[in-house]
Amino acid sequence: MRKSLASCCGGSSQSNERDSLRTDYKNPKRLGHVTQSVYVYVDDVDQHYERAKLEGMTIIAEPEDQFYGDRRYGAEDPEGQQWYFAQQVRDVAPEDVERTTTTSNRE
Repeated sequence: MRKSLASCCGGSSQSNERDSLRTDYKNPKRLGHVTQSVYVYVDDVDQHYERAKLEGMTIIAEPEDQFYGDRRYGAEDPEGQQWYFAQQVRDVAPEDVERTTTTSNRE
C-alpha cells in the first residue's frame, strides 16, 4: 500500500472528505492531466528521495542537478498531484541562469 507524500516526508496526512464527497471535484488523475505542481526544499534531497522510494512513492523524475543550482527529484501522489523536492547545491548568479535559459530557448 502506498503512503501519502505527507506521511513519507515527515508530515501528517489528512484526507479532505469535503472534496471527496463533492461530485464535481476532479483531481489530476481524474482529469487526465496535471493542474499544478509543488516545489519543496528539503535538507538532504538524496536521503529524502531514498525514503520516498522505500515508502512506495511514485517517482516521476530521478534526482538530478539543475542548471539553476538545485538538485531535485519529482514524485506523484495518489491523486496525481506532482511534487518536486529540492536542495540547493550551488550558488548560481542570476545572469548565468538567464544566459542558460536564453541559450536553451534558442535550441
